Amino acid sequence: MPQILLVEPDTVLAKTYAASFQKSGHHMLRAQDAQSAINACDAVRPDCVVLEIQLPGHNGVEFLYELRSHADWQNIPVIILSQLAVDRIGLDEIKMTELGVKAFCYKPETSLITLQTMIDETLRAVKT
Repeated sequence: MPQILLVEPDTVLAKTYAASFQKSGHHMLRAQDAQSAINACDAVRPDCVVLEIQLPGHNGVEFLYELRSHADWQNIPVIILSQLAVDRIGLDEIKMTELGVKAFCYKPETSLITLQTMIDETLRAVKT
C-alpha cells in the first residue's frame, strides 16, 4: 500500500483527503507543518508527498529545500496542492522541476478525483 505524506495544516481538509486516499488504496500520513513533515519522513519514507505551501512556521518551499537536502529523500515525488496560485508560491517551473515537484494543483480548482489521478500517475511514473 503506497504511503502518501499529506502536509496540510487544515484538519477538515486533511480528513477529507484521508478518506479519499484510503478509498483508493493508499495509506496516508499527515503532517500539519514542515517540522512534522520532516519527522514523518524520518519515521516512514513516503512514496509521495502532497504539500500545501502555506504552513505555520516554515513554509512549504523551505520544507522542499530541507527534503531535498537529505540523500535518501531526493527522489520522493512531490505534488503541490496549495491555496496559493502558482505565480504566488515563489518558485518558477524550472525550480519546481529541480525540487522534484511533479505537479501543481490549485486547491480551488482541483477536485478529489483530479488529485487522486495525479497521485496515481505520479506513483506509476516512479515505479517505471
